Amino acid sequence: AFGAIGAFFVGRGDTKKIPIILFICCGLNILLDIWFVFGGFGIPSMGIIGAALATNIAHIFGFLIFLVLFLRKKYREQYAIDSFQWSWKFFKQCMEVGTPNAIGCFCLMTGWSLCYQLLALHTSTIVFTAYSIAFTIFNIMFFVMDGVGKGVGTLCSNFIGAEQPYLMRSVLKQACRLTVFFACFFFVFLLFLNP
Repeated sequence: AFGAIGAFFVGRGDTKKIPIILFICCGLNILLDIWFVFGGFGIPSMGIIGAALATNIAHIFGFLIFLVLFLRKKYREQYAIDSFQWSWKFFKQCMEVGTPNAIGCFCLMTGWSLCYQLLALHTSTIVFTAYSIAFTIFNIMFFVMDGVGKGVGTLCSNFIGAEQPYLMRSVLKQACRLTVFFACFFFVFLLFLNP
């Protein structure tokens, strides 16, 4: 659902909302993590269950913001998004395009979950904490690069569909610049992180 509504805004060239909403979700996730993991204000300390609950609440909140924006009157009138019709043809296309990515995400999440489980059961708290910090930094880098990749893919698909493939060169150049910028930023961040 996140991907579908996000693709709607990206396809329209209205990309400013996406990072703002994701930033709000991350901020909410951090605040709820602190609250639910350590407890307070009537909430008991829930540890890892609290962290999972906080992440789910933040994701649902972000999706609801996207959904409210998506269902605005002007979009309903301009794009007829409230004219729902089931189409097996489009469903099949979505499955063909989405299944490989879904399998990849499933394998990735399964691997990380098993790794977390093994570390939690067979290592010390210090090792597990260090791994969690490293994994968080990796996740930030991964989601930035994954977001750039999906944005470039969506824009290039739109250019091909509009028979304007010459615009793809500009998008790819900007994507390379953005990737280099974030790589340098994270390199400096990691450099100062290590005393």
